[in-house]
Amino acid sequence: MVVVSGSWIKNVVSYPGAGDVIGTPKMAARAVLMCRPNSHPFQERTLTLDQPVKIGRSVARARASQNNAIFDCKVLSRNHALLWYENGKFYLQDTKSSNGTFVNNQRLSKGSEESPPREVCSGDIVQFGVDVMENARKVTHGCIVATLRLFLPDGKEAKASPSTSVVSSVGMVPLEDLYQLNQYLQDALQREQLLENKLAALQRLVENTRQASDVGWKALIDEDRLLSRVEILETQLLTYSKNFAEDKLRDELRKLQEDKSLYQGTAKESLRKLLQEKIDAVQRLNDLERTLSNTEDECAHLKEIREQSQQDLSDLAQKYSQQLQRIEDLSHKLMETEEQRRESCERLEQEKQELAARLEEQTSTERALQARIDALTKEANIQNRLSNVHSSSRSLLESKLEVEMGKATDSTGTQVDIILERIEPDPTSQDNMKEELESLRFQLKKSEEELKEGHDRVDELHLRLEESRTQEDSNVELTQRLEERLQDLEAQLCKLQADNNRTQMGVPIPNQALILKEDIAKLQELLTETRNKKREAEQQIAQVQLELDCAKIKVTKSSEEANQLKQQLQTAQALMGEESARVLRLEEQVQHLMLTSSDMKLHLLETKEKLEAESARAEQNATIAEGLHKELVEAQQSLKQSHNEAAQLKDKLIQLEKDSDLRNSSALDQLKQQCSSLQEEAAQLRFEHWQLIQRTTELTASNESLQNECERLSQGFGGRTVVKDLEDLQEKCKEADKMMSALEEELVLVKERYRICNDEKTQISKELLSLQEEFGNITSQSYAVPVHYVIAIIMVLAAVFFSVHQFL
Repeated sequence: MVVVSGSWIKNVVSYPGAGDVIGTPKMAARAVLMCRPNSHPFQERTLTLDQPVKIGRSVARARASQNNAIFDCKVLSRNHALLWYENGKFYLQDTKSSNGTFVNNQRLSKGSEESPPREVCSGDIVQFGVDVMENARKVTHGCIVATLRLFLPDGKEAKASPSTSVVSSVGMVPLEDLYQLNQYLQDALQREQLLENKLAALQRLVENTRQASDVGWKALIDEDRLLSRVEILETQLLTYSKNFAEDKLRDELRKLQEDKSLYQGTAKESLRKLLQEKIDAVQRLNDLERTLSNTEDECAHLKEIREQSQQDLSDLAQKYSQQLQRIEDLSHKLMETEEQRRESCERLEQEKQELAARLEEQTSTERALQARIDALTKEANIQNRLSNVHSSSRSLLESKLEVEMGKATDSTGTQVDIILERIEPDPTSQDNMKEELESLRFQLKKSEEELKEGHDRVDELHLRLEESRTQEDSNVELTQRLEERLQDLEAQLCKLQADNNRTQMGVPIPNQALILKEDIAKLQELLTETRNKKREAEQQIAQVQLELDCAKIKVTKSSEEANQLKQQLQTAQALMGEESARVLRLEEQVQHLMLTSSDMKLHLLETKEKLEAESARAEQNATIAEGLHKELVEAQQSLKQSHNEAAQLKDKLIQLEKDSDLRNSSALDQLKQQCSSLQEEAAQLRFEHWQLIQRTTELTASNESLQNECERLSQGFGGRTVVKDLEDLQEKCKEADKMMSALEEELVLVKERYRICNDEKTQISKELLSLQEEFGNITSQSYAVPVHYVIAIIMVLAAVFFSVHQFL
């Protein structure tokens, strides 16, 4: 089976059957997964990491066994993660699992995302998946939590992690979790502040309602006092009305009607003022609502500002993490530059060694050249010997050749010495090498010139050889002429002998015969000498020809060697040019490295200072993060503990929400109905209250008029009748006092009922405040008079009117 992960492909064992594992003939790395107490139970697994091992859920084609990483656990994915060994290190990768992979309580990637390879160490605690609770059956499925033991191919255990505890160290808490925790704390503080504001508003509202109830209670007491005073005055009116005549009564009634109209006007004015005050109160309420909306808008604006500040804080945190990443990158780059500098130094040292080896090779080539030069000197000595041999043939040619060859040998000797002196290596300086190259070029030019001179000498030798050949030809012609002359002389001698035989009888000629014989003898001697000289000349010519051929061969060899030397010199020059260019490049690189090293030292100092400052900050942050981490760990533990409880309470909460919604809806309907009925009753009570106010004003006016009339009557009538009337009035006052006591008892009962109604009213107002509806209607009803109290007042007034009617 092939697993594609990112940009690389790995072969993963396909697990054809349960327990089928491919064996490896060679030693391979191993991994052991040991079950932890808080894990889903499984047997200890031993994995062979000769190829990447798949970690996943048990399916039909891959069953769980002790030598694979397939687990019978529902929270795992089929292809959950990969574990492999490469280049001496162990790696773990999350392959787009649903519930995630954790190493030392740190998640490798987000949900359904592939993570980069993470190096794991022996002793690390790995977790595959998370605990999941099934709502239908109320069952919690555990995850795989195991201790990882890693063994190298040689059998040794791999290196241990710096921290193998489940709770990671301070520096391993991600900044995102810290900032998320900070955001949660800020949200909680904000919600707490809002709740405190709401509580303060409710307290203010309760205080206002309490003050309103106190004011209403005081108004009720004042009204009770006024009514009691009215009753007293009515009783006095009844007593005094017996002494008045009808005309006076009509006048008094007319006056009372006028006073009534006056009091009605004043009452209307007071009602208008009350209505205006109510309108002002409504206006103030609207202003308060507007201010409330403005404060809500301001609160929303402040919330947006808070969210923006949180966003800025998260951006700053991201920038801080980027700066930390940049510092890490700079440290890695610094290490890489140090490594490159070390490698460049090693490379320069290696190139230096190579240059030393090349110098040794050049010295060996120089030695070989010196040996060739020695061979050339030997050949020059051979040429000297040949020239000495050739000088034996011709003295002039010998002398000239000796002089020229002597000069040539001297020049070549000096050249060889100069070349040997110049070829000697001087490894201490590049300038000496350049001077040696220039001297070699100069000596090469000289050797080329000398080679041209040698060719010229060879041409001269050819000319001299031709001259010797022409001389030989002339000698041959001379010998031929001598032979011809000898033949002529012999013929003449034969003729003379024949003539001598024919002329024996004549005069003898002895002198001529002797002369001829002498001439013949001389000619024969000359002929033998010339023949001998011819042989010697031919031998010398043959020797000279051989020497010339040898000289030609040597000249060709020397020219070839000169060409070879020229090529070697060119190659040496090219090598020297390359080496000089390489040395220049190396010097430039060394200078550049020196500059970069100085810059890097400065940068290192700066980064060290920054790192010290950052380390101090990191220590401070570490202390803060440690506390936060402890709180986070406690929160995580409490979260894990409360996770199951929350899941269990979730259904109850849903059911309670449904029940509360039903109850709230029914209570809201009831409250609406009660509010509507209370509004109707309040309107009726307002109307009756207004009628009562008018009636009280009328009664007060009539009472005052009656008091005045009573005073006048008491002054106008006699003493006995007045005394009798006063006694009657006292009796009636006693009866009225009894009635007043009864009415006061009823008033106490009405006040108790009024208190109960006030309690019910406050409860209803609280419920309405909780629902935030019908606030104005409830506040407008704060001064409403209870129904029972109004009924009691009506009954008292009816009794008063009935008594007055009986009195009349």
